[in-house]
Amino acid sequence: MKYRSTRNTRIERLWVEVGTQFVRAWRAFFHRLERLHRLDRGQKGHLWLLHRLFLDAINQDCASFQEEWNHHPIAGLGHDQTPEDMFFLSQLEHGEYPEPSNIHPTTVREYGVGVNTQQRVATDVSQQIHHDAIAVPDADSPFTSEMATSAFDQALGPALQSGTIPPGFFLLPTEWNAMPYPTSEPIRIARKDIDIPLPFDVWYPRAVRWAQGLTLMALVQEHVVG
Repeated sequence: MKYRSTRNTRIERLWVEVGTQFVRAWRAFFHRLERLHRLDRGQKGHLWLLHRLFLDAINQDCASFQEEWNHHPIAGLGHDQTPEDMFFLSQLEHGEYPEPSNIHPTTVREYGVGVNTQQRVATDVSQQIHHDAIAVPDADSPFTSEMATSAFDQALGPALQSGTIPPGFFLLPTEWNAMPYPTSEPIRIARKDIDIPLPFDVWYPRAVRWAQGLTLMALVQEHVVG
């Protein structure tokens, strides 16, 4: 975002926009991988593989959303200006203020700038948080040697470009018994199950990519010993 804060919109609205634009689709896709294509979120190696195969694409979606958001007009108090307009017009009107370099440390501490910022923020919001922190699963490499990791790295590109669809992942036409591959996936949002569109041209190739990566990972684990 252009601004460090989100004062140009309610944070709740911003999260809704993030969800509807791309996050819900990725969430639905991962649900599908688990439901149909042998993803086991209890296996650390599977989480590692998700990062390896899809993190760049997710980051690109984040960057695309950021770019679109910074150029969308804001009604009401925004006077149909974009966040980028506001950013540059503010610089023209008020100037740019360099970071001060000759302020006494006591003054800096009094204003809460630059000193233990993370700890200060955590202390300020601690009274407003009434839930336990989320336990983030580990996503460690499934390989126990540098040789196995190197073998996987070298083989991954050719495997993804091979066009081969591994059997046993419900991706081959014969595995669907003449039924079409689904173009939506239900996920739970609040108390409702919502069907999220997953266009075939975008998400089927990604499911194939997952199957190719998982097949290669299993082969390397079985045959390469460091």
